[in-house]
Amino acid sequence: MIIHKQKDMCVYAATAFPSAVPLDLANYYNRTPIMVAASIGTKELFELLVDLRKERHWVFGKTECTSHDLTGIDSIDPVTGQTDPQSAIAITLKGDTRGHLEMLETSLIARVLDQKWKTFAKRVFMINLFRLVLYLVCLSVSVYTRRDGDLLSVKSSKDIARFVFECLTILFAASYVGYDVIRVLVKGPRLALQSWLNAPSKFFFLFCCCLMILTVIGRFTGSRSLEDVTLSIIVVGSWLCLLFYCRGFRIVGPFITMIYSMIQHDIARFCFIYVIFLISFSQAFHFLLKDANEESFDTPYDSMMAAFLMTLGSFDYDTLNSGKLAVLAQLLFVIFMVLTAILLLNMLIAMMTTTYQNIAERASMEWKKQWAKIVMVLESSLSNKQRLRYQKAYTIDLNDLTENPGEIIACLSTLNPLFRKELCGEEPQHSW
Repeated sequence: MIIHKQKDMCVYAATAFPSAVPLDLANYYNRTPIMVAASIGTKELFELLVDLRKERHWVFGKTECTSHDLTGIDSIDPVTGQTDPQSAIAITLKGDTRGHLEMLETSLIARVLDQKWKTFAKRVFMINLFRLVLYLVCLSVSVYTRRDGDLLSVKSSKDIARFVFECLTILFAASYVGYDVIRVLVKGPRLALQSWLNAPSKFFFLFCCCLMILTVIGRFTGSRSLEDVTLSIIVVGSWLCLLFYCRGFRIVGPFITMIYSMIQHDIARFCFIYVIFLISFSQAFHFLLKDANEESFDTPYDSMMAAFLMTLGSFDYDTLNSGKLAVLAQLLFVIFMVLTAILLLNMLIAMMTTTYQNIAERASMEWKKQWAKIVMVLESSLSNKQRLRYQKAYTIDLNDLTENPGEIIACLSTLNPLFRKELCGEEPQHSW
């Protein structure tokens, strides 16, 4: 019934045969009905199953006081504190349909994520962002105060300042690497890999922190070239990590989503086709123009770079007349420019425009998904004890109902029209 989205049959089975319909029974893949509904991405069916599982404490007109069982919904295991990749929240974040985006907007999943953000994620997010800004400041000062010659010698106050900020930068990088190493050892590589997949910019940032060790080796071994190469990569990768935190702000979050989507889909497909044209035509230009006293086509690598510059419009046309078979070279040049500069580049612009329009139409939902992924990444960085402590802060254990009645917190919600006839004796209505 769930796979075929038979909502009315689910309501009938749950109300007519309540004891024969176990809503917590897992299938062969260890997924409960509510997990299957989350994987399908049908918001109405998911909310229906949530309504079937909830406990009503009182009903007054269209308003009810209910409590929800978060088993199979929350990403934190209530017993061990580990993250559950089979939870409804994790499954929904992996989906890419509009239904999954809508579930993150208004369903119980959105309410749970909002409570996670208020309880711990916002504080952890701001602390990590502040640490990253300090690290970037130290790194930038270290780069801009570098000088030529021996960097181990101290000749001025500027060298002293550079040495201090370099030490701070190395300490920050070592703390990032040490923290992730401990997390991998404690939680296992599978959970660490899952966290890195949700935030590829943070993985690249961790790689740059590891490269910082090579700069220390290059400094004391006198290998200035090794230090310069690694530091160039470190600067780029460290500043790009800010894109991860930009996703947490509604103003720029949708644009970061557009950039990621364009890189993963539009630019990736364009590059695959473009490289084929680039390699084929660059070999032809290398054969025809390598004897024309032009350094641009002396080697295969130079020929590829020259062909790439042709695509951007930076090329001396007179070079084609100085080689052998000038007419053939000019003909290949025209064909190459038509296929790349006119056809492929305009096709890339069209694809990127379509991606922008698709994401702009649901910018709020796309940002909500990126924000939810940030919450999950921050949650995975906590220990099991911390996750259990925070879970108790935004949930209530109903097993303590009789012992601590003053600690019960109920949520108010509008009564689902599918159950109005059952509880209030009224016919179901789709609009109130």
